[in-house]
Amino acid sequence: MDFNEAEINKGDQRIILVAANFRKEVTSSVMWLLDHNVRIKCIKVTPYVLGENVLIDTEQIIPVKDAEDYLIKLAIKKQEEFLTKEKNKSRNTIREVFWAKLLQAMNEKSDLFRNVNPNKESWISCGSGYSGLEYSLA
Repeated sequence: MDFNEAEINKGDQRIILVAANFRKEVTSSVMWLLDHNVRIKCIKVTPYVLGENVLIDTEQIIPVKDAEDYLIKLAIKKQEEFLTKEKNKSRNTIREVFWAKLLQAMNEKSDLFRNVNPNKESWISCGSGYSGLEYSLA
């Protein structure tokens, strides 16, 4: 394969750190990056001499090989929860604006909803002035 044919950064970026030992600051930083959906690994390398040959033993220490799939799924779930939370914030803002405009229009016609405030819920309600009769808008 010619170097010019190699595809670099085709939507699958990742970081692989290789060292004989990793300081606590590095492993803490790597764990933080993993928690923020950055694909990163730490590979511990130990060289051995066997006769005239040098052998290298590699061990993936972060994420632990057995926990790698779990950590990836956990990161995906956390990202989905964040996106859902952001979507709900937007939805709540839209609802409050909608109820504010609707209540303003209704209060021009009647005093029935005068004491009702716009909110983030999908409904608003008020009493009718008669026992057991309530108006609810959803």
